[in-house]
Order: sequence, then structure tokens, then C-alpha cells
Amino acid sequence: MILHVSNYDEIVSRSDLCKSVCDISRSRKMSCPNSVKSVHMRQFRFSLRSFPFRLKTGRLGTVVRASGAWSRCSPVQSLILKLVSKGLDKLVRIEKNEHRWASSLLFSRSLVITSVLLSAQLSSCLAAVAQEEMSPATTSSSPPVKPAKVIKAAGESTQNETRATEETAEEKPAVEPAVPNVSSQMRTASQLMVDGKYPEAVEVFKQIIAVAPNNVEALAGMGMALGRQQKLDEADAQFNRVLEIDANNAVAHCGKAMTSLNRLQATSESDKKQRSALLKQAGRECNKALDADPRVVEAHYLLGKVYREEGRLDRAEQAFGGAAKLDPKYANAWAYLGFVQVQQGKYSVGEENLRRAISISANNSTAYFGLGQMYAKQGQFDKAVREYGMAVYKNPNNDALHIAYGQAEQQLGESVAAQREFSEAIRLRPDNPEGYLCLASSFMAHGDVLNAVVKLRQGLQAIPSDVPLHLAIADANIRLGKITQAIADYEFVLTATPSSSEAARGLARAFYVRSLRESTGGFLRADDYAKAKDLLSQAAGANPTNLQIRYAQAALLALSGQATNLTPMGVPTTIEERVALAEALLALNNFRESDEQLRRAINESVDPTQVFNIADSALASSDLELAEAAYRRALSFPNSDIRGRQGLEVVARARQDGKSAFNQAQDYLQKRNFLPASEKFHDAIYGDPRNPDARLGLAQALEKLTFTLPNDNARNYREASHSYKLYIALTPSMPPSVAEKFMRKVAKLDEQAAKFDGSVPTKTASDRSSLR
Repeated sequence: MILHVSNYDEIVSRSDLCKSVCDISRSRKMSCPNSVKSVHMRQFRFSLRSFPFRLKTGRLGTVVRASGAWSRCSPVQSLILKLVSKGLDKLVRIEKNEHRWASSLLFSRSLVITSVLLSAQLSSCLAAVAQEEMSPATTSSSPPVKPAKVIKAAGESTQNETRATEETAEEKPAVEPAVPNVSSQMRTASQLMVDGKYPEAVEVFKQIIAVAPNNVEALAGMGMALGRQQKLDEADAQFNRVLEIDANNAVAHCGKAMTSLNRLQATSESDKKQRSALLKQAGRECNKALDADPRVVEAHYLLGKVYREEGRLDRAEQAFGGAAKLDPKYANAWAYLGFVQVQQGKYSVGEENLRRAISISANNSTAYFGLGQMYAKQGQFDKAVREYGMAVYKNPNNDALHIAYGQAEQQLGESVAAQREFSEAIRLRPDNPEGYLCLASSFMAHGDVLNAVVKLRQGLQAIPSDVPLHLAIADANIRLGKITQAIADYEFVLTATPSSSEAARGLARAFYVRSLRESTGGFLRADDYAKAKDLLSQAAGANPTNLQIRYAQAALLALSGQATNLTPMGVPTTIEERVALAEALLALNNFRESDEQLRRAINESVDPTQVFNIADSALASSDLELAEAAYRRALSFPNSDIRGRQGLEVVARARQDGKSAFNQAQDYLQKRNFLPASEKFHDAIYGDPRNPDARLGLAQALEKLTFTLPNDNARNYREASHSYKLYIALTPSMPPSVAEKFMRKVAKLDEQAAKFDGSVPTKTASDRSSLR
């Protein structure tokens, strides 16, 4: 039996034995060979796995003492062996319960595991003991057979070590081969991992594996180094190889959980199914690691990240706290513990843990990011910018840090700086829609809708089927007046996610805006309307309790001229439902009740984000009066004055555009150019649908505008009648006698429309002409 010193993942320090060797040697004036000095000059550490016979004997110290091995040794060797034997029984008992502990710490980033080889003399003595114990033919009276002095490299497998080379008295002494210092290489690789030098660590691990192909510690370490370089397939291959050797290897299970979480970060937020599968897989691997050894620090840490992604912040806090308790020097555990505490509103204790992480590792970007989040939640954006800046400085290749940094800059009115950070996030990760959405939002806040659409289209080139990008483009296209394109994008979103209340409301809003701008008035074209009606019916059927979708469906029906009763649908209970009801009332031309619902929603909002959403929705619907009211309400919130002023500037420009269109329409009307007058009045109404003078001017222009085609005349008369009605509704102070006069005009126009319906032969479009 030849002794092999290997597998230094399970290390027990015996520095007290080394000290005793020195003391006794000094007292007896013994000479201490250099090989022994090298042992007691350092900590005396060794692996229990280095003795293949330990599992059979159970109590190694008893075997050593009974063998009388020290009788064949030099005085110093015998002394060392006697001292070691006294501690071996304790070590065997410890090993049975704690043999995986040191293995997990190798990758905890806070402990560097070191080990030294046993001296050649001591190894040969223990080898002799092993041979005597394992060989049935050997008795205490038989002459000892000396094994060859062969010590394999640390970490080499012992599975195939079943043969021993023995020397005979006639043979020449065997030449001892060179011993590669694998333990030193493992220490080097571990330190490289701690320093974040993963490519260099991979090279060192490769050198170890070349000598010891089945060294599970080196294989697992190489997998960790590859995983942290985002080489996930290669990392998984290494972990699978480890699990083939040791199915309960905690480090390998932790590694597979890490690769699953890394794949999660590269998965689109819209791919809910894939993200859920990756989270479940990561959770299973963490639990397997903890089943193997509940004290594996990395398993607790990764499980906390799984819980955090699932939104289970209380469980995440427990997991991160467990990792920090097992390894108080684990900076990332403290950083994420503080981060989830900040997310739960526990600012005091969260800040304490985040700063503790920074005290352990000043380069921990997660801790700075958590502090930035804390200050942003408290509205202290100047402090948030400082902390985000430190996080980006420590980790410039993290797109999420750049996005958070840009959002804080945006809150301070630093739009140029914010757009720079959003652009950098897009460069770092082109397949993440959040960067495009934030950049487009920055442009939209300044009224630069065209640039916003350009950036969103760039995002769709990288992620063609991303639902949030399509939704954002649809909202922007309404602002640009590209109603047909907006409708197409809303329909795409509803087809992909029928439960999207935002898309349902947006679709109804798009048709309402079309009714304001196009000459068809409140009537819809059959090709668009049929598909939209079907989509909203499907969405309402799939979500019968969603009031937002039902209100949107009612608004669409009202625009087509169908009588709609909103009362049986229910009473709104949230801010979003109240806004959806106001939009439906607006489609019904019930301006007074719509105004009441929207103002109530604005006043009840306690979050500036909600108020800005209401203002943006009102602006998209061209409801400038309510949009202005919402932006002014937003000014009352802390740190919202810049965003509020930007919104008021956009409203002012839209109102100015509406006035300009109205003035041009009045000029055309005075010159009896009724066709361009009607078009400009439509533009004025699109800019401000609550402008009663624009409604009156449109009705007068359409009343005078006639075509040779009877269908055109019928449509114009009906729209003129509808515009007179809205003019009356928008002028509550109108005297009853004046209102009665306009109602007689409405009745006359309805009669004329009915007269032209099919009563005159239809002519070709080339015969169309208008009055001057």
C-alpha cells in the first residue's frame, strides 16, 4: 500500500502538534531535520482524505498506536508520529460530520484555503502503518516490508490507486519523482478568484486538472471562474463532470444555480415562461447544495437571489442573512441583505448592512447601488446620483447601474447626462428593452416625440417581439398623429397579452383621437373597427373583472354610435380604473363627468408617478386642460418640479399649435374655402377637443360643404349635426333660446342627411367638387 497525499479540500490545522515537536526536540537536544523543520515552521495541515484506509479502520489513531510504527523511525520521526496519533481519533470523528465544510468555503470569496504536504519521512511511516493494517498476511511478528516513497500531487484522484510498487532487498532504491506543488496552485487560483481575475484563475485550474484530471475542487473552481465570465455552457460542462464524480458536491450544485441565474439576467422580461423555468432550476440546485451541507455559504447567497427575483423579499432577507452569518466577511451577502431591506422600506438597518459591505470590500458596486436606491426612494436624488456614480465607477459594465444612474439624473433635470447613461446601457446590452424605454421617456418628457420613436424602433430591431417596446411606440405614435400605426401596435400587444389593460385603453384612445382628427368624425372605418372590437371582446372575456378593459370596450362601442351604459359595469376602486372611466366618458362626449372623474383621480393620487401617468394619458388624448391640471398637481411633490415644468411646456406648445390651426381655419371659413377650413378645424379640435369655438367652426364649414356624391353629403351633414351638439355641450352658459335655435339646426341637418341617403344616383369620384 502506497500513501498518497491528496484532496486538500478538507483541512484540519494541527499547529499545536508542531509546537510540541519543537518544544520536545529542544528539551531533548535532538537534531531536527530540514524536512521536519518545514513542517513545524508552518501550520501543520493535512487532509483526512489522504489516508485511504480511514473509512475502514474508523479510528486511525488507535491503528497508529497499536502498530508500533515509531519503533522503525528515527527519534524525531517517532516523536512526531506519537503526537499525531493522539489527535487522529478526534479528527476522524469531526470528519464524519463536517467533511464538506472547507470545500464550500473555497468559493466563498472570503477565505483562502491553504495546505502543505506532509513530510516525506512522516508519510512513509504512515504508509507502513497502512500497509500493515490493510494486508491480511501481515502480522506483528513478520518482518516489515518497506513501501516505495511515492507521494502523488495534492488533488489527484485515488480511485485507481490499487497497486503498490514494493522494493526488494536485491533491488536498487527507487528514485522519488518530482512532486508538483498542486496545493500552492490551488491557493493561487483561490486568490485569483477572490480578486476577480477569472481568466487567470482558469489557466491555473487547467494546470491542476492536467496533473489531476479528477480533482473535483479544481474542476468546480474552473466552472465557477468560467461562469463568472458568462461562459455558461462551458461552466455547466465542468459542473456536470464534478457531479459525475461526486453527485452530492455542494460547490457544483451552487455553480449550476449560478449559471441559471446568469441566464436569467440575459432573458427578456417579457419571456415569463423561460424566466420562471430558470428560477425554479436555480432554486432546486441551491436546495440540493444545502441538503448536502446546510452550511454552504454560496448556496444561501444564491437562494437569496432566487427569492429576490421572485419578489419574495422576506425569504430573500433570511437567505442573505444566513450567508452573512456563516461568513461575516462575505461582502456580497451583506450588500444584498441591505439591498432587499431597502426594498422593503427598512432604511436604517439596510443602510447599516450596505455600509458594512463597503467596509469589507470598497469595490462592492452592489452596496453603492443599494444606497443609491435608498436615497432615490426617499426623494434625495442628489445623494442618489453620488452613490450611483460610485457604483458605475466600480462596475462600469453593468447596464442596470447605468439605467438607475440615468433615472436619478433625469429627476434632477440633467437630461443630457441621463440620456448619456441610457445610451451606454443600450451599448452594453442591446437586447435589454429598459434602456430604450428610459431613453425614449427622456425625449418624450421634453416633447421630442420623434426622437423617442426613433430610439424605440432601434430597440425593436434588436428585440422584434418585445411587448413593452410596442406599447411605448403606440403611445408615442398617438402623440405624433400616426393613428394607424398606433392601432397596429396596440393590436400586436393585445394579441400577445390579452390581459394588458394598458393596450386596451390605448386602443380605445387611438380610435377616439382618430374621431377628432379625421373627417369621418365619430364614425369608424369598418376594417379597423372590426378587428379592434374582436380583440377587446376577447380581452374582456378573458378578464371579466378587469374594469379598465371593460371601460375601453365601452368607449370603442360608443365611438361607433352604439348606445352604451357604463353604470352596470361597476364602481372604480383604483386610480387606474377611475382614469379609464374618465376616458370612456370622454368617448361618450360626457365632458362634465369625465372632468369630475379625472380631477378626482388627480387629487387622490399620493404618488408622483401616478400623477405623471394621468397627465401623460390626458396629453395623449389631447385633453390639454386635464393634462395641465395633472402636471400642476405633480409640482406639489418633492423633487418633481423639473418633470412637471417639462410637461407644462409640452401642454403649452400643444395648445399653441391648436390655436394656430384654429386661426387658419377661421381665415379659410371667412374666405368661404370650406374644405381646407374643415381640415384645419379638425386639427384645432385634435389639439384641444374641449374648444367649443372649434366645434362651432367645424359645424359651419361642413354645413356649407357639399359634394356631388350623395354619400359624402350625408356624412358631412351628420358630422355637422354632431359638432353642433358638442358645441352646445361644451357651452354650459349658453342661453336656452340660443340652444333651442341650434337644436332646430341639428334637426334640419339630420333631415338633409336622410334625404341624401340613396336618393341621388351615385357618381364617380372624379365628379367630386367643393363650394368656394
